[in-house]
Amino acid sequence: WLSVREIVEESSNIGTIKIAQSLNESQFYRYMRLFGFGSRSANGLPGEVSGEVKHPSFWSKRSLETMAIGQEVGVTALQVAAAYGTIANGGRLMAPRLFLKATRRGSLLVGGNPELVRQVISPETAATLASFLKGVVQHGTGTRAQVPGYQVAGKTGTAQQAYEDKPGYDPDRYISSFVGFLPADRPELLCFVALDSPQGT
Repeated sequence: WLSVREIVEESSNIGTIKIAQSLNESQFYRYMRLFGFGSRSANGLPGEVSGEVKHPSFWSKRSLETMAIGQEVGVTALQVAAAYGTIANGGRLMAPRLFLKATRRGSLLVGGNPELVRQVISPETAATLASFLKGVVQHGTGTRAQVPGYQVAGKTGTAQQAYEDKPGYDPDRYISSFVGFLPADRPELLCFVALDSPQGT
């Protein structure tokens, strides 16, 4: 038995599934889409794909549970970064921008103005989630992401990869990832790192 905070900190699949079961399919799907999964970014970056988030009409009886822990979906690194950026930005999903060159004058980034896509969650909910993500790094599954002198908020991830030639997931192939931002209470930098099929340490 874990609290919601502990479920996030310890990356508990069972706890995550229990939370998902408290939602209905339309709520779950709605928030997946609000966070930007299943669609290209607002600016339609060259070569970008939309990923895959099936409509509930195509779900099986266990899709809600499996999607909650990251299966039956296809997401891009940009979507993951933007979703966590939403938490870092007080619940606001921002349109991603690509820079060939960026300079600072004072504290302003020169090269275009940030573009708000939509308010996904309230600032209060975003602050609560950010505090959970701080716990991940302080004493949960992401302690190696600690940076001396900074509070880091982040989340570890382990995603099984589907077989290429048959249904199901390959137990020997997965994506290991970490996404985090700092300083946790006034974020300035967010980074997403993913490793394809890491082997050992």
